[in-house]
Amino acid sequence: VPSFPYPFIFISILYSFFTVRYIGVSSKPYSWAQEIDAIFKQKLLDNDIEGLINYESHIPKYKLAIPTSEHYLPLLYVLGMKQEDETLSMLDESIQNGSIAMRSLVIK
Repeated sequence: VPSFPYPFIFISILYSFFTVRYIGVSSKPYSWAQEIDAIFKQKLLDNDIEGLINYESHIPKYKLAIPTSEHYLPLLYVLGMKQEDETLSMLDESIQNGSIAMRSLVIK
């Protein structure tokens, strides 16, 4: 597996467009969005790849956050590139429009 000389960044884990608050990017996040985002954060910090892959059985209310998987699967591709000696950190942990989490990850 090749090693990359730069950090790899992924943006937006939660993306429930069905519940977006279109008035105001800085609208207060839904409580379920904060709850699910906190679960994702912990799974990422714990390197719980199994829980992230099988999110349907490991993350309550996942359907609110991941109604379809095409925006979520790239996260798994990026995590699959992470080497044992690399670390994961987070830059942006905001949730905008009530239900879009803009959590940015850096692997280096």
